[in-house]
Amino acid sequence: MGKLIIDGNQVYELDEACMKRKRMQDKKQAESNPKSKPKPKPPRKRFR
Repeated sequence: MGKLIIDGNQVYELDEACMKRKRMQDKKQAESNPKSKPKPKPPRKRFR
């Protein structure tokens, strides 16, 4: 099941299963290499 995000005239669907897999991968990577931190995501550009 996904979530819909409405931003003005734009609609996004958030795939919760994909997000869960991504979090699990990030967690495994952090456990295997405790000194490295995950890179922060750059801010999203907004066009108006």
